[in-house]
Formats: sequence, C-alpha cells, structure tokens
Amino acid sequence: MQAEIRAFLASLESQPSYSISTRLAYGSDLARFFDYLNRSLKHFPTPSDVDTQSIASFLEYERLSGRKVNTLLRRKAALRLFIIFLSKNGYITPQFEDNKPISQKSVQSKLPASTLQFSALGQIRKLLRTIDSNKKPIARRDSAIMALILETGLPVRKINILGSEGYRPVK
Repeated sequence: MQAEIRAFLASLESQPSYSISTRLAYGSDLARFFDYLNRSLKHFPTPSDVDTQSIASFLEYERLSGRKVNTLLRRKAALRLFIIFLSKNGYITPQFEDNKPISQKSVQSKLPASTLQFSALGQIRKLLRTIDSNKKPIARRDSAIMALILETGLPVRKINILGSEGYRPVK
C-alpha cells in the first residue's frame, strides 16, 4: 500500500487546492489508518482490506481515543479521496452497501453532532461597529482578529473579546 499512498499524495500535488500542510495531514491520516489496519488484521493491509467496516472501525477507534470532530472529519475526507483515487486507478472496485458509497456509510453514525455555532450577519455587523467605535489601540487588534476569523472561516467556539476591554456584549 505504500506505493498507492505515495501515488495518491503525488496526485494531490498537481491540484492547487491542496496545500502542503493538507497533503502532509492526509498522508499522516492514511498512515494512521493503515497502522490501525495492520494491528487489527495482523498482516500488512492490501487495497482489498479497505472496506466499509475497516473505515467505520478506525473512525470509531479514533473517536473513542478522544479525537476532535474536525480531526475525524479530515480523516474521513482523506480516506474518501484515497478510495476515489484507488477506484479511478483500478486498484479496487468500490463496494457499496445499501447503495451508499463506502465513505458515507462508514461514518454516518460515528461522528458526534457538531457543536459549532454560527453568528448571524447582523450580529457580526454589530460587533464590527462596536469594535470600530472604540478608540483604544486594542480595538485595532480586535478588528484584525475579526478580519482573520471572517476571511478564513476559522472555527471558533467562543470569541471572548466582548466585555474584555469595556466592550458591551451585542444581543
């Protein structure tokens, strides 16, 4: 499987949408998956060992090991892309259960519900107006932080700038 993994990662290099850090993370995710399979199967896995049950077992093991939802989702994405690559290049014939692809079926009930919360556009505008109206130097920092969050879609559980420097929470 090492050759297939190297070929997969090389195929991602030709696609500008996959950064170096994403490719490294996907490589690490695949290494963890195949290490898990090697321990489970007691032999080095082959492409035919990649199936719905092995993926579901791996993701459940990772979830029980305390991995965060974002990590599990990235691992799911890496495995899904790898399965597509194996299938397109003739390494495997993907097996379907209940007419659902391997990657969808395997994680359907394995990931906890997302706890991400989203702010309404009106709330974000009020927050930015509050920051802009403040004349303290720290308001420029907060404005830069908000720009970073909004531009990158950075997941944040709590933005704790309200109330920290005399700002009033926006309701």
